[in-house]
Amino acid sequence: MVQGGQPIANSYVQLCSEAIGLARRINADTPCGDHFYNQVVQTDGEGTYRFENVPIGTYGIAALGSERRWYIPSILYIIALEPGQTVIEDLVLEDNVLR
Repeated sequence: MVQGGQPIANSYVQLCSEAIGLARRINADTPCGDHFYNQVVQTDGEGTYRFENVPIGTYGIAALGSERRWYIPSILYIIALEPGQTVIEDLVLEDNVLR
């Protein structure tokens, strides 16, 4: 995860059981806290993160930026997983949205 060209170390990325939109109202401490399935992981010193044991399905994603504000997609951002699949996503945070 990168912001301003620099890795964001020791921050958080959250996977949600549905896509998140800009107009979505957040009724929990995190953008995905009230979703049926959510998983939060912490980035390492290089801004790298990994979700493990994710059930098959379609997911949205949110990220906590360096200024401790949650970033959500500016467009519909969906990750669809199939059995045994690995998905690699480079998250770049700009203008308070994920790109």
